Amino acid sequence: MSDQITENKATVFAALWMLPIRFVTGWVFFSAGLRKFIPEKIDPDSAGWLGHKIAGFAPNAFLVGPMIDQVTQSQALTQFFIVSLGIMQIIAGVLLLLGLFTRLASFATLAMSIAILFSAGWLGPDCLDEYNMNITFMATSMSLLLAGGGRYFGLDAILQRKYPNFTIGGFRLW
Repeated sequence: MSDQITENKATVFAALWMLPIRFVTGWVFFSAGLRKFIPEKIDPDSAGWLGHKIAGFAPNAFLVGPMIDQVTQSQALTQFFIVSLGIMQIIAGVLLLLGLFTRLASFATLAMSIAILFSAGWLGPDCLDEYNMNITFMATSMSLLLAGGGRYFGLDAILQRKYPNFTIGGFRLW
């Protein structure tokens, strides 16, 4: 009986640890997506247009520099890329904040973190924060992908109780 109580406490403790990881990762991606829609960031005639920043990634990008060059040759394509990334970040962030389809959302945040890391590359010692941030969010996303959102404070927990063995292609969504 004592082992079962200890195991239950450990399970609860582990599930509660996923909560701040899920909330912080969700909030960062949600807010990053919202910032893509600040008028000056999506206005190609603005000095704050994100297209300028993306074009600056190309020389330091790992493997994807030519793709970045192609995307930034067209304002319309760059604009589409910025808006699409913003929408994906908002959706993944909201799903993580709600604890809904946490594993699927964390797969998306992991993929975005890897893509941004490859795109931005190593921008030098003055941009160490961006590099470290992407590595950190790769780790938090991987943790959520492997562990799920936890048994508490998320819609996945409700769905898991109702549909405990639900999978898609052998992949557990909660």
